[in-house]
Amino acid sequence: MILDVGELAERSGELDGQVVTVRGWIEIDPETFRLWETASAMERGKDEEQCVGISVPKGIDRKTFDRTQVIVHGQYVSDVSGRFVVLGGCRSGRFLILSSVESVTP
Repeated sequence: MILDVGELAERSGELDGQVVTVRGWIEIDPETFRLWETASAMERGKDEEQCVGISVPKGIDRKTFDRTQVIVHGQYVSDVSGRFVVLGGCRSGRFLILSSVESVTP
């Protein structure tokens, strides 16, 4: 089952620690690592309920994926605050440790 970012927020406790597949808009640059519900939320950059921080898999081509719609696969952590420091994530504390990223064909 492919989830969206909003579903991670709604089912946070249930999905904590689980490996999930999520569709969203990826934002990656040297200081930002986020997955957003929609392209407009990503552009606004303020709607934390529509955002989840991500780890970026080794070797990902930033030029190929940045600001595109993707499907990601990885372990979901419902709240990283107090466990470790996440730079460039979302203030919500939700986080995905990615194992793969693939483009969504328009």
